[in-house]
Amino acid sequence: MHMEKLEMRVANECKDAFTALQMQLTDDHGNVAEIPFRPFSDFMASVLFPGTEADTKDLLARLMAPTSKVVETPRLAQFKRLLRNRSFLQKFVEVVEADPHFDVANKCKMASLLVIVISDDMSYLTEVLFALMEKLIDKFLAKKNHPQLLLRRTESVADKLLTHWLNYCCYQYLRNNAGQAIFTLFSAIKQQLDQGPQDEITFEAKSSLNNEKMLRETIEFTTICGTVRDLNKKEHPVTLLTCDSIKQAKRKVIESVHRGKPASQIPPIESFDLMYIRTGNTPTILRENQAPIVEGWRKLSTLADYKIEDPQPVLAMIPLSTDSEHSSLSPTTDRRKASFLTTKRYRSKGNLITAGMNTSESEKSEERHQVYHLVKPGNDISETDTLLSTKMMSEVFLTRLLSTKGTLQPYVDDLLCTVFMSRERVPPCVKYLFDFLERQAQRHNLLHNQACIHTWKNNSLSLRFWMNVIKNPQFLLDIDQTPCIDSSLNIVCGIFMDSCSTSDKGLTKDSPINKLLYAKDIPRYRKQVQKHYEQVSSLPPAPLDFLTGLPPTGLNSTVAVSELLSIANKYQKQLQSSFGPDSPSLNLKFTSIIDASLMTAPNFV
Repeated sequence: MHMEKLEMRVANECKDAFTALQMQLTDDHGNVAEIPFRPFSDFMASVLFPGTEADTKDLLARLMAPTSKVVETPRLAQFKRLLRNRSFLQKFVEVVEADPHFDVANKCKMASLLVIVISDDMSYLTEVLFALMEKLIDKFLAKKNHPQLLLRRTESVADKLLTHWLNYCCYQYLRNNAGQAIFTLFSAIKQQLDQGPQDEITFEAKSSLNNEKMLRETIEFTTICGTVRDLNKKEHPVTLLTCDSIKQAKRKVIESVHRGKPASQIPPIESFDLMYIRTGNTPTILRENQAPIVEGWRKLSTLADYKIEDPQPVLAMIPLSTDSEHSSLSPTTDRRKASFLTTKRYRSKGNLITAGMNTSESEKSEERHQVYHLVKPGNDISETDTLLSTKMMSEVFLTRLLSTKGTLQPYVDDLLCTVFMSRERVPPCVKYLFDFLERQAQRHNLLHNQACIHTWKNNSLSLRFWMNVIKNPQFLLDIDQTPCIDSSLNIVCGIFMDSCSTSDKGLTKDSPINKLLYAKDIPRYRKQVQKHYEQVSSLPPAPLDFLTGLPPTGLNSTVAVSELLSIANKYQKQLQSSFGPDSPSLNLKFTSIIDASLMTAPNFV
């Protein structure tokens, strides 16, 4: 009740904030044609291999080698043809999954490699996938597991193949329909965050939608509406905050200069220095690490530290100077790589703290220290301050959270409406999947349990596909997603999953704030989801021509075949014994390929 009163109090403020935000988004992005969709090959590379581990990066680099640079050996060609044999492929999957040491990471890798190899025949991939899915369901239910737990987690090759199949089949749907709502929500969250303080180290923000990542401390700041001159002396308007770190200011500057461009086409902030052109004074190059070290701590310099007091200040991008904080980096250095080279973050009591910000020789000789931006971690808080902080949370911060929620509400509504309300635009693969799940429920006498079928649909579609795309819009879009944006998107994902759930656990005053925040909206969303599922069920069967004309992944299938053959080599004996007397031809073909295992690696030219 208290939250509802507060929400009514900030309703008009939210309406005004939404109008202002909508105008800014329209100015920035205009229409659908400007949405920076990533090419299909980039999208598939991201969803097939999302990890950042060295082994994953190395494999992806080899898979992205041009076909002309890789020579397919005769043995690899034979194994590739053998993978087109459904009986062999199913046995291959069954054998590796029977090994308890073949962990989830290896299963995910195998599924990704299979998609690369056989996705040029989507009818065959679909046939294999749903045959494996049927066996998975039979095996799961035979163990007397709770039916609604089916497909909850990715624990098999079939699970991951289903995820990739949905990504493959839904890419064009994302471009034509839901992609716009995802991009608009992302842009709105980013714009909202940029209007208030964001701590560069802890990733807490004043306007976060996530209560756990809201900046609790009151940070004094003013908005600066200035001008920036790019490297070609052309002027651009830019909006900054006095509490922005120099790195944050440079990010806003480079985004203003390259407004509307995909992130991959925007130079990294490490490729230039930023200069403040003082009226009647010598220009000053803005540095982030100029504050002295006090008791092992250094505060990142902000625009306020440079006393930028001009009502309309002029900043200028200039080439890197020899003593620049990033002078050791190439102007074309990837932004993420540059950030990794100059910053090493580690966790301490839940906060991210930065150590060793500079890698130049002069900085290496400095005493070891920790860095903070807006709030210094670990400050002692008295009991009185704690009580005051608790009271402040119930009013000031809760009001701020409701204000942010109200401002972003139309964009969240639009996303859920786009996903769950458009009966005519349902991707055919979704209808195909839902019909399969209903047939499996009928096979196992579960048609009476509509909550179970609903949960299967949630676990296979919402959890596997939609959650992944909403939480990781950078897979679909050429954008630069920051940790602050990510934490707010986590709340949207929570709303999405609560909306799909059939169980209402009930809320109390002790429930998490993020759950209470959307408590009155969830019932409305659930009705949308329920109606949508019913509408999909009433649609005629999906014509299988939706599987034709899909583009290739763009990744090198020869390298993928080589990786799969390496896996088969490790399970040679188990595979040969699994074929049995009924499959002598498969056994003979497989044995002849394995006998030449030293020739499995593709040749790079």
